[in-house]
Amino acid sequence: MAEAITVASSTTTDTRSGFTNVGPVVDIYAPGTDIVSAWYGATAHGPNGAGKTTLLRILATAMHPTGAR
Repeated sequence: MAEAITVASSTTTDTRSGFTNVGPVVDIYAPGTDIVSAWYGATAHGPNGAGKTTLLRILATAMHPTGAR
């Protein structure tokens, strides 16, 4: 599904979390292990990564005359 943003979990040292998704479809990594939160895992890193991706797309659109690439 090309429209989906696939977010994987990273650790505090920017390595892949042991429980996270792997493979060619991961778009972005976001903190999901050893973070100050009430929970960890997909419910922690998913919204974080999706928000970062959205912000990057907005900034890319604003900076590039033909939109985000």
